[in-house]
Amino acid sequence: MARRSRRSDAVDAKPESKGRVCRMGVYARTSKSYDDDGCSIANQQRIVADHVDRLPDGVVAAYYVDDGFTGTNQDRDAFQRMIEDLRAGRIDGIAAKDASRLGRDYVECQSFIRDMLPSLGARLILVSDRVDSKDNATLDDFAIDMRSLLNDLYSRDLSRKIHATFESSRRRGPLILGNIPYGYLRDPNDTHHLVPDPATAPIVREMFRMKIAGKANAAIARWLEEVGAPTAGEVKYARAGMEATSRDSRRWHARNVSRMLENPVYAGRVVMNKWTQKRYLGIPHEKNDEREWLVVENAHEPLVQPERFDELRRAHDEKVAKKREKRAATDRIRQKHPDRLPGKMRCGICGARMSICRWIEDGVFWGAEYMCNRKDAGEGGGRHRIAVPLVETICMDVIRSQIEQRVSIERLVDSKMADGTLSRRLAEATKGIAAIEREMEDIEDRALKLKGEHMGSGISSRDYKRIERTLWSQLEEAKKRRNDLVARRDLLDSIAENGAGLFAEGAGASLMDSFSAELADMAIESVTFEGDDRVSVRLRFTDAYSRMKQIEEALS
Repeated sequence: MARRSRRSDAVDAKPESKGRVCRMGVYARTSKSYDDDGCSIANQQRIVADHVDRLPDGVVAAYYVDDGFTGTNQDRDAFQRMIEDLRAGRIDGIAAKDASRLGRDYVECQSFIRDMLPSLGARLILVSDRVDSKDNATLDDFAIDMRSLLNDLYSRDLSRKIHATFESSRRRGPLILGNIPYGYLRDPNDTHHLVPDPATAPIVREMFRMKIAGKANAAIARWLEEVGAPTAGEVKYARAGMEATSRDSRRWHARNVSRMLENPVYAGRVVMNKWTQKRYLGIPHEKNDEREWLVVENAHEPLVQPERFDELRRAHDEKVAKKREKRAATDRIRQKHPDRLPGKMRCGICGARMSICRWIEDGVFWGAEYMCNRKDAGEGGGRHRIAVPLVETICMDVIRSQIEQRVSIERLVDSKMADGTLSRRLAEATKGIAAIEREMEDIEDRALKLKGEHMGSGISSRDYKRIERTLWSQLEEAKKRRNDLVARRDLLDSIAENGAGLFAEGAGASLMDSFSAELADMAIESVTFEGDDRVSVRLRFTDAYSRMKQIEEALS
């Protein structure tokens, strides 16, 4: 008898009186922002499962759990998986504790209940709301309308109240502190106050001293690496009793240094109300106007003099403004010489990304290079770099070489199809697979017979184990031969149907005239700089030379 799954066994175990059962998917959700009125996942599942079990035609077929997901966001993993199961016919309906479990957004919830579920012929059960779409759809639609609307209003009202509470607390004090910044600790005597961290505050002071002395952020990051200063990520994980796992969390980068040197907390200031979070509007974060920020001076001991910090900030702003002016003035030139490999260039020497750098002087374009984003990583303190035209030429040569090889493959395939070789090899592979499968069945029968003889004491345990090992070894060898032949047959099938099959999507001849962003996007996965004007190109499609070798072996 064929082995049945546990789910099938569970369904079959239901009383016969239920007749045709309706397979229900039990959905449970809790929000991460609050405790959802004590509605734990376990409680929701128990309430709903008990209700479904009492129905004459209901059975629990699956459970779906979104733990820590807000109801105003419909893009939830388990929720989406439940919809897929509905469409695939794996479940016949959805059961939840109440409508708010499905969502707290009125429009989205109504679209789901009124449009999607009926279109799928799905049943809806909401236990606390006394809703079962099988029994009284009209009245329940009205009840769901009201409850969904109230849920939506509740989410908006709750969000406003939370923001109002924080706003009031910010304005009257005490200070509301979020993540504790690098270089500080929470005051043990006052949780709303910061004190310098004896272990990391000296590091921050030295960073500002180096910046005031004119050091670049990359040079400061390199110094921090050399002295083994703990990173902000390592400190954050250590405070939580964990070990930093991300490689980036254990390294200093110029961008990390830049963010720290721009943080006014090191000048003794606390800035609040910089961001607003409006989840109920689908806006996770929105930056407030600078005039709405709340800045508290002398909130704690500074690690750099406020005057010095302001000087650094003004110098930084002036530098950024000049850079923007220069960029605006050269915008036309940059558009004429675009980066045709955006996000695809990496430095194989230092591991950093490579970005395009255009050399423009007095409105004249002199050339462009790809430069790695780690400053002072190359020889003589410079960056690793390679000329853009050279990279594009190499990429184009690789693609053209692949196209030429593809033409050779197509000629080979056409000739083998014309002389009948392809069909003969396909028939041979199919016949070979059938023969090996018969051989495998014979081995399995011999193993089963051997086991019966052993259980009947017709053969000793020692001989049984020896012969069994031999049989299983023969079976594994046969499986390997079968898998090789299946792969060969599948390749021949693919050749017969698709030809060379080099590109996932066909490449138009017009794209091959010159290197373009469109061609690069279609054909190139990544490009790695190897040094000395050498790059390696990783393609997005099967390498034509490897494909030719596979086809030649399959047709031999």
